[in-house]
Amino acid sequence: MAVHAFGAGKWNTVTVEIPGPPHPVEMRFELSAQRLVDAWLSTRVVQVTAGDLHIAREFLEQKGFRVEDIPGLLVRLVPPDGEATEMSREATVLVALRRLAALSRPETPSRVGGGSERERTVDKANAMPRPAKPARQNVARPRR
Repeated sequence: MAVHAFGAGKWNTVTVEIPGPPHPVEMRFELSAQRLVDAWLSTRVVQVTAGDLHIAREFLEQKGFRVEDIPGLLVRLVPPDGEATEMSREATVLVALRRLAALSRPETPSRVGGGSERERTVDKANAMPRPAKPARQNVARPRR
């Protein structure tokens, strides 16, 4: 699989070898996830259409989430074992992408603790995204 990465002031193509047989595709979101991310990277804009949200909603509902539309282009996402969170359509698709990534990781022994990487990753994938911290301002401080 070829991945495009930005480094040293230019875009580079990196080939990644994934060991083992390919994962059987079970849901439409698995097929559309790469298209979504490729479009976001090429345009440098994260934009989600109603169709993209519909496919992500199907995936999340199959994983036990409840997804509800609320006025103002927002979505209420209720995980199987958590509280409801209101978020944008883009954030909802990102939660679905995180769940998909967590499911596709092979189980490996944890470097720290007794659990596996997969268990920790799935727990993180259930978490709701938090708002980004404001950028740190580089403002010169007055001298005393």
